[in-house]
Amino acid sequence: MMFPKATTIPSVTNPAEGIFLSSKTNNMGSLKNQIMGESVLHIPNIQDEAGIRGLAGIDQYKLRMLAPLFPEDSAIMPANTRQDSAELFALYDQLGIPHLPLDQILHLEYDPILTLSQAVLEQRIAIKKALPSNNSQVLEPFMYSREMDAVSQALGKPVRTSAQASEIVNNKYLSQAALRQRGVSVPSGRLVHSAEEAQKFCEELAKQGYQQVSFKLTRAASGMGVFCLKPEEIPKYAHQYAEEMAHNGVLIDGWITKEKAASPNIQYFIGDSPEQDVFISATDQILEGTVHKGNLSTNILEENSRLVRDISEIRNWTRDQAFRGIIGVDFYVATDGTPYYMEINARINGSTPGAMMMDKLVDSTTSQPWGVQNNIPVPKGSSASDFISRLDRDHLTYHPDRKHGVLPVNTSAIHRHGKAMVLVVGQTHAQVQEIMNALHGMPQAA
Repeated sequence: MMFPKATTIPSVTNPAEGIFLSSKTNNMGSLKNQIMGESVLHIPNIQDEAGIRGLAGIDQYKLRMLAPLFPEDSAIMPANTRQDSAELFALYDQLGIPHLPLDQILHLEYDPILTLSQAVLEQRIAIKKALPSNNSQVLEPFMYSREMDAVSQALGKPVRTSAQASEIVNNKYLSQAALRQRGVSVPSGRLVHSAEEAQKFCEELAKQGYQQVSFKLTRAASGMGVFCLKPEEIPKYAHQYAEEMAHNGVLIDGWITKEKAASPNIQYFIGDSPEQDVFISATDQILEGTVHKGNLSTNILEENSRLVRDISEIRNWTRDQAFRGIIGVDFYVATDGTPYYMEINARINGSTPGAMMMDKLVDSTTSQPWGVQNNIPVPKGSSASDFISRLDRDHLTYHPDRKHGVLPVNTSAIHRHGKAMVLVVGQTHAQVQEIMNALHGMPQAA
């Protein structure tokens, strides 16, 4: 099934190739149109991702991509997110922030033993009749998967990328091996299939000067299935993941211990040619509490010629695999300027909603400091309304007139998990950090 072409909006360029500049067009939502299309059907198929399947309460995290969508879009969501969506959109209505209408979300009742993708396939006939009667042309999932290929066929909505292309790009070992051959700065790594292989390779890494190693499932996601180990801990993890090692192998690579200058997650939309690629954002990460520090100064990136070259190679390699869509590339940049490639997340990333919301609010992901925090602790038993009221009392709520403050992007994990996902907007990076500190300092008594 062919993917219909979205309206192309030219990217900004500069003499240094401009690979870390936002496309500013004075057109609210232009980023969303470029990387998703003018009208999309979103399905948050988070459980299709290896490493996430089986996580208790994952449905409560599926709301995060609703915030960046627009009135012309639609979505299929679990039924238990309805009230949270209504509360979030009520806040956006107060602030004058556009969003898709609640009646364009199909809230699906299904057996919790099923993933959302499986539920859509099981109810496909009824869903086709019940889908909102808007003009959504494109299926935009959380990630591309074999289940999404089947859903695409069942609903008659095209997806941009096949599961096969997604699996290649998301495979940590395959991407490392291929990019190492293309000259990208990649730590020493190897796929191992037994405890003996793992132990032997760890000894080789120790001789190269690595004091710790990374033990990764090849399709780990969201920090799950990735472990930093000392060599003596290998037998324990090899025993725990013996079946995974035997069937799929486990990636072991050297853990970088050089002093860190930055740990950017650099997000792009990959198009049919480099000219059609769209820069989304570059956020710093690997901080406490799964914080994405926010949009980095582009100087730290564009002045690093090796990083610029590596990102271009990664974009082209991803394109060569026939992948089209959002990627987030994780790097570790040492203070000596050396960038180390970590992995590609070829899907919606943790800071994607934040970047898209900034484009919705100020038409740029780089013109104003911002950050996202996906695990703001809230008092046990709180509701979304309670959390929003607390933000108001502490004068932290984002308001379009002053263009700084806290904007919730996912409130559905508050009641069940005591966590909120938010976008923090500031006039300076220091103000963003100050607001984040204030959020963590909010009293935890209900």
